[in-house]
Amino acid sequence: MEIAEILVYLCGVYSIGLAVFHMFFWKLFRWKKDLESLSIANRAIVQIANLRLIYFFLFVGVLCFIFPKELIDT
Repeated sequence: MEIAEILVYLCGVYSIGLAVFHMFFWKLFRWKKDLESLSIANRAIVQIANLRLIYFFLFVGVLCFIFPKELIDT
């Protein structure tokens, strides 16, 4: 295994780690209580943006594990 492939796998682990971290935002930052002070629209935007970040980080992480050679060659 070459160094570039190891780096791609590390990027995948990092991305999945960020996704897991974002999954715990509600509990870590007490969003149930803190977001009550926001308007309904802003509350929804914050939560939906966080969900989209989770999806994106998971997508990138999975891509790094499924297509490491293709990512290195592009």
